[in-house]
Amino acid sequence: MMQFSDTEAFVAYRLPGEHGYELSVIAESLLVENKSLPEDIDFVFFAFDKSQGPNYAFRFDQTYENVPFCIKSQIELKRTTIRKSDYLNTHHQLSQAITDGELDKMVLSRIKSMPTEGSSAYDIFIQLLDTHPNAFVYLISHPDIGIWIGATPESLLSQKDDEIRTVALAGTKVNQLSSEIEWTQKEIDEHRYVELYFEECFNKHNISYSKSDVKTVTAGYVSHLKSEFRFRYGNLGELIDILHPSPAIAGYPRQNAIELISKIENHDRRYYCGVIGLIGKERKDLFVNLRCMELSTNQAYIYLGGGITSDSNPDSEWMETELKAKSLVSALSKKSLV
Repeated sequence: MMQFSDTEAFVAYRLPGEHGYELSVIAESLLVENKSLPEDIDFVFFAFDKSQGPNYAFRFDQTYENVPFCIKSQIELKRTTIRKSDYLNTHHQLSQAITDGELDKMVLSRIKSMPTEGSSAYDIFIQLLDTHPNAFVYLISHPDIGIWIGATPESLLSQKDDEIRTVALAGTKVNQLSSEIEWTQKEIDEHRYVELYFEECFNKHNISYSKSDVKTVTAGYVSHLKSEFRFRYGNLGELIDILHPSPAIAGYPRQNAIELISKIENHDRRYYCGVIGLIGKERKDLFVNLRCMELSTNQAYIYLGGGITSDSNPDSEWMETELKAKSLVSALSKKSLV
């Protein structure tokens, strides 16, 4: 088993649908301004917004396949969680802003605190690999960032050769194995706001694109609505700035939502809803950092969110965040047999 101290930097990761994982030692960390990308980088880890934290690009040294590893957080973090009653009050404020016409949708996030119950960072990572075969699963340990672990279902963009693919992913329902999911107008509208935003971006920048039909995809204990866009664009860093953050993680109109998030949320999102992924010469795979947690000494801080529209029910929205947390909470209480 590879032993790492909290002053050593590495990333363990697995792309959706692949078997096994890779562990790459970080040789160089670069601070990135305005999501411009330096030459010859291997990995990015960007904050939700420039006010939430620095953006990093990494160059890797050695890469190992499926090697067990050991890392433990030595820092006792203090993150701001929220009670259900306070969440419902905030929901009411957002509903009023939507009624007043300030915006059509906003994503409200919260932090849930859970004990790690003796599970190591490696245990949690392995559990998420097992339970999220179609997600981008990762663990990053960095002296300036800390330890983050996640299993995100949302691709920001993937590029192979010249073709780029991005997805509109929004709307949440509990998985129903015995019957087909019936989507309400609320979830349909949530997803459509994301599509509208991408279409506006592409039209504004004269980007020709094709769009798929909408389908249902599963992610852990929940399902979402998803459609796919395909197009071409030359400058990857510029494209990230255009697409991120989308209404799926901020709201619609985007700028109104981002400004309201900074006023109404009682915590920093930091790298939750940021950009994470691989930058290869022949293939690029970038994801929105959802379903993630930040590790403290004996505590995990789970970052959660849900879209608020005029049709939202406050109690249902709270329960949606609890459902999204379920697979992460489960990973905290199970120890790997590896």
